[in-house]
Amino acid sequence: KVKVGDSLDSSAVTLKDAKGQTVSLPDGAKVVWTTEPDTSEVGNGKTGQAKVVYGDNSESEAVDVTYNVVPNQADTNKPEAGKVTVNKGEKPSAQSAISNNKDLPEGTQYDWKETIDTTKPGDKTGTVVVTYQDGSSEEVPGVTVHVNSDADLINAQAGQPVTLTHGQKVKVGDSLDSSAVTLKDAKGQTVSLPDGAKVVWTTEPDTSEVGNGKT
Repeated sequence: KVKVGDSLDSSAVTLKDAKGQTVSLPDGAKVVWTTEPDTSEVGNGKTGQAKVVYGDNSESEAVDVTYNVVPNQADTNKPEAGKVTVNKGEKPSAQSAISNNKDLPEGTQYDWKETIDTTKPGDKTGTVVVTYQDGSSEEVPGVTVHVNSDADLINAQAGQPVTLTHGQKVKVGDSLDSSAVTLKDAKGQTVSLPDGAKVVWTTEPDTSEVGNGKT
């Protein structure tokens, strides 16, 4: 963003004395914009106006100046939406959510446009704001944040046999003793059943005959 009154390079104007001789910008003088240049589109040969403000606070008349608008870092880079995985309650990294962040310029800043709720498991969609060192920025929508559930983090394996009574009616979804399964975390360490969790039948056990080792 360039505002009226902002300085520009003195080469944008040519200074001549009363004899028509080209002279340098005097000490303490500066060239400033008198109109706000349009930088909304890249292109060369655009025209604006500027003036010289001298050290004694006198000013020249505004003169036409030519300026070129070159691409900013947001124009020349293409951040891509990716996926980041976190556990419940953790804050996801906005940078990690941009899949090609290693290809973007050093010093690029990554922020969430809106806070991602990680209190509940599942996939959440968010937008990352990418800000480059030159001050340009862009939004990257469609970023996925996966919040791990207990089932994502714990692997259930067969545990101790369960004892049922001959003829006992057991339905799919009924609970059974948690010792029937062995739970292991991602490191292969045995863990306890989390609070609020239960083990349930996914098939109806056959109790029509007495016997051991049924599956």
